[in-house]
Amino acid sequence: MRIDRWLALMLLWGVLVPSATAHAAGGVGIPDVGAAAQFAASLGPSDAGSGMSETGLRARPNLPHHTDTEHFRIWYATSGEDCVYGWPDSTYLHECKVAAERCWRGHVDTLGFRAPPLDGGDPDGGGGDDRYDVYMMNLFPVFGYCQPAYTVPGTFRDDYTSYIGIENDFDGFGFPDRVEPLKMTIAHEFSRACQLSHACSAAIWFQNATAVWSGEAMYDAFNWYIPEISGALAHPFETLECDGIPGLSCGWALWNIYLSTRYGNGVIPELWYGLEESMPTIMVMESVLADHGTSLEDAFEEFWVWNWFTGVRHDGNHYEESCMWLTAGVQATFTSYPVIDGAPPSLFRPDRLACNYVRFVRGSQTSPLLVLSYDGPSTSSVPNAAHVAYLDSGGSSHYYGEIELNPSGNGSLMVEDFSEMSEVGLIVVNKSDNTDDMDYVVQAEVISGSVPEASRPGILSLAPNPFRSTTEITLHVPPSAGPIELCVYDLRGRRIATLVEGEQAPGTRTVVWQGTDNRGERVSSGVYFVRLTAPGFVASGKMVMLE
Repeated sequence: MRIDRWLALMLLWGVLVPSATAHAAGGVGIPDVGAAAQFAASLGPSDAGSGMSETGLRARPNLPHHTDTEHFRIWYATSGEDCVYGWPDSTYLHECKVAAERCWRGHVDTLGFRAPPLDGGDPDGGGGDDRYDVYMMNLFPVFGYCQPAYTVPGTFRDDYTSYIGIENDFDGFGFPDRVEPLKMTIAHEFSRACQLSHACSAAIWFQNATAVWSGEAMYDAFNWYIPEISGALAHPFETLECDGIPGLSCGWALWNIYLSTRYGNGVIPELWYGLEESMPTIMVMESVLADHGTSLEDAFEEFWVWNWFTGVRHDGNHYEESCMWLTAGVQATFTSYPVIDGAPPSLFRPDRLACNYVRFVRGSQTSPLLVLSYDGPSTSSVPNAAHVAYLDSGGSSHYYGEIELNPSGNGSLMVEDFSEMSEVGLIVVNKSDNTDDMDYVVQAEVISGSVPEASRPGILSLAPNPFRSTTEITLHVPPSAGPIELCVYDLRGRRIATLVEGEQAPGTRTVVWQGTDNRGERVSSGVYFVRLTAPGFVASGKMVMLE
């Protein structure tokens, strides 16, 4: 059986499974951790390809030989199915020793993670001394695993001793260079060993994200993280807290990459030290980010703006290597105007701490202005944000600006020089950490001419909203606004009622809608949009009429 390299990368997730040895010796095992654990636990003798039973996979391996480095004891065999690759040539074994020490220096000495706890005092004796044990054996089709063994007595942390199992020859995976997967797997699994010295109970997605990020930190030239983060870039609407979605939990190494790029590599170990307090992962992130002068909401908002500039939209101002990444997926594309109630299908609405990307393609439009109106939930109930970027006619990507939202979650932005752009991108961010499937609508209209910033009208508030009988729409009408029109539309974009039309006195005024159409008949309950237009400007808001 041969496995394509990128499919095989999915098997690089560390295997954290309950320790049969620990249970047998009276120690403390832990529940399955991570999707890879479920995968490994499902392996039978034929699946594992090594005659290894499920229990055997969980028990401390028994290999006949070992060689020591300063921090590691490497266990291996010189014959049989577990024979180390190339034997009696010891080059491959030597590469394993060098890679292990490099990962120790990188994780512990440079990044500052805790070293794995000493296991010489474990009930099973560990590997015979306090060096960290690595077992090179036939694990096909798994690359490797990190096995927690025993709780560490006398510490306040949820920490465990552990050991690593590494595929002995990577035979059958199709790698022309077997040293590269060896190095990456050691980096990945030793990251998990360090994690177990901090907090075994951290969120699974963050365990996986840190392991993938660590592999890149140890071996930047290999770029194995790129296919991992592709799942996250393709699904920006999915929450990071996706422990039940295997491909995505590893893919959120993207979040670690953002954090380390923005605040330095040391921020990742900071988070793991914070997790020792047994607080939820998101709460720890909030605390650590506050120490760096920002908030979780603001960091995620910036994170999703950065992720727009990936793949063909790479601009050289955000991630260093994002030109090699997948271009972030788009949830809706519009090519004709006006757009009245634009939004992605409900399946793609952004979950908590997630986002949507929406494209507005210019096509044959020659009008110089694109007016974008965004209507999301109230910012107090569901923190949200909207930003605008664009591709110029030459295909280069640029940031345009933020749509300033009022407390109701409404805002508009006039994009100038639209006729010189190829497309505009709207970045919608759900900054809430507890609300999924955030509902919102966008409107877009291309117009000619321009309106000075100081003379733009706007919708200040809609209250009450939702409403049963009447609602009040508060408008701002600046001097020289010109004739304005305030209309109500249904979900199909049909005009239901015209509330204001023509020149209006400047200032703030309130318009009452009694839930009737232009014929004075009561409309049915549901969602409606109020739209304010003036020469060169459009603003909108969403209203919900109850029965």
